[in-house]
Amino acid sequence: MSSKFENFSSASQKLSRNPLGILALFILLVYGMASLVTGLGNLNDASEKLITYFLVSFPILVLFIFYILVTKHHDKLYAPSDFSNQNHFKEILELQLEVSKKSDMGGLNNQDGNVHVKMTQSEQKKQQEVIKAKFTNLLNGKSSIYPYILFLKIKNELSLKFRSRSIEIFRNSTLVASMALNYFWRDFFEFHNNDFITITDVEPFSFVVEDHSVEAIKELYQKNYPDETV
Repeated sequence: MSSKFENFSSASQKLSRNPLGILALFILLVYGMASLVTGLGNLNDASEKLITYFLVSFPILVLFIFYILVTKHHDKLYAPSDFSNQNHFKEILELQLEVSKKSDMGGLNNQDGNVHVKMTQSEQKKQQEVIKAKFTNLLNGKSSIYPYILFLKIKNELSLKFRSRSIEIFRNSTLVASMALNYFWRDFFEFHNNDFITITDVEPFSFVVEDHSVEAIKELYQKNYPDETV
């Protein structure tokens, strides 16, 4: 008996390390208590019906809540220990704080009050060369899917679906790729920090491609996917 209790205690400690585990532990405890009441309690017909309805409807409620959590609040389902690099957890929190501050200051649009000097064609070309070189260097060692993802965003053909540990990439309604969620977060934070994109919200996730990055992204897209048209 003591060994079973120790096993349960050890399993409980492991489950309580992240929000998903706590949710699973809560479901287990609720079902355990309901089973004890049903099996050992002296219930009348009305109480038995109530317990039966609860046991049938509870999984449906849990499924609905889990769907909302995964699709709308996926960034809150992980503990620092779930990340291969725990700094990524810190980066998510910092980005959420940054987005919140910018929203409080009047939004994330380009209404920063700065003076934008009109550049000559030659200066614009030089800027694009610098941006392209910087972006190409940043993509070195990363998945070649990123120019494709960003190009789809420019064309308004991108949609993303978050899973527990992966993300699915759709062109309109067609699935074109999937990748590990931790790599996606890491690389998109890097694109954001280098001013190629701006992450406008984390929950639900949304971003915009900066205007000065568009030409570089299109060129890299054509280079990596020569058979497709821009």
